[in-house]
Amino acid sequence: MHATKPSLFSRLSAAPSAPPFTPPEGWSLIDTAVHPSGETTVVLGNGEVVRLLRLNSKGKVLRQAEFSQETGHTDLTGEIDAADAVDPKPRRFRDAVRLRAIGEAVTMVLRTGRNGVLVYRLTYCVVHGYKQLWRTLVNMSRRTGSSR
Repeated sequence: MHATKPSLFSRLSAAPSAPPFTPPEGWSLIDTAVHPSGETTVVLGNGEVVRLLRLNSKGKVLRQAEFSQETGHTDLTGEIDAADAVDPKPRRFRDAVRLRAIGEAVTMVLRTGRNGVLVYRLTYCVVHGYKQLWRTLVNMSRRTGSSR
């Protein structure tokens, strides 16, 4: 009996693996996205800030960018719930961020403490790091005193 080679489809659809990475003390690894170049975007959270890291194929940090409530959606809507205005802290970011690689760029979906879901499209430049191409508020839920 002879061994069979993996099909072209299975080789193309195999997910690339991310390099080994351990987050710094006080930070949690939330999600990763592997790019065609072999580099990886990693998103970390510490409860107050979301940090994007770009890693090379060996796991060395190349660049980083941070997102906090100040980079949230207050400029995208004039309607913020009174309860959120009193306590504007972002969500604890555990399982509240998702990444997807689109070539060497990345899309980040972030749920904030102000009940908003933000989608960021970020491009990556070796010299300048991440650059925001666009950002949009996808969902703004409203708190009400009664259920409908």
